[in-house]
Amino acid sequence: MAITINLPNGIDEISLKEYMSWRESMQPHETVKCFAGVDVSTFPIKDVQEMDKIIREVLESNAAEVQPIIKLGDKEFGLIPDFHAISTAAYIDTEVYGKMEALDKIMSIIYRPIKLRVGEKYTLEEYNTSHLDNSELMQTLTMDIVYGAELFFCTLEKRSLNIIKSFSLREVEKQLEEMRSLIGGDGTSLSTD
Repeated sequence: MAITINLPNGIDEISLKEYMSWRESMQPHETVKCFAGVDVSTFPIKDVQEMDKIIREVLESNAAEVQPIIKLGDKEFGLIPDFHAISTAAYIDTEVYGKMEALDKIMSIIYRPIKLRVGEKYTLEEYNTSHLDNSELMQTLTMDIVYGAELFFCTLEKRSLNIIKSFSLREVEKQLEEMRSLIGGDGTSLSTD
């Protein structure tokens, strides 16, 4: 008797809830059970390993784009547009939940309800801990949205590091120039007598 098992074809077919559940075990049989909804305990191990491999390849795909506005249920949520202006409370909670790998809570901090929207421009509700109540709703997000938010963070971090690096190099060059002028162009100290 042949069985048809539907495996996800892309990260847009995997929910954050499924992903978080999978992260707890990551065993091949659990991977298939989590993402295909099938108990594979009676299947040959080579078949389970092959399905596991396919699912992991999907999870490792980088086919994600930043989605600044998402709709969950009847609510629109927006990605924090300016991470440099993030509140201290939101920053602390992101750090705390990041260490716990509570992605649903992190998503409820960085994607908040939109107060006002004009076209693609929007204003978010100010962060408070009641936004963490949206974490269950955030579990319905697909991983392309989660990966897109992660991509946004990584790109922002890389840009910030490049700016810091560029600034630091300019400062070092300035200080070297000042030192050269103090000791003279030929490397000898100038006399103050």
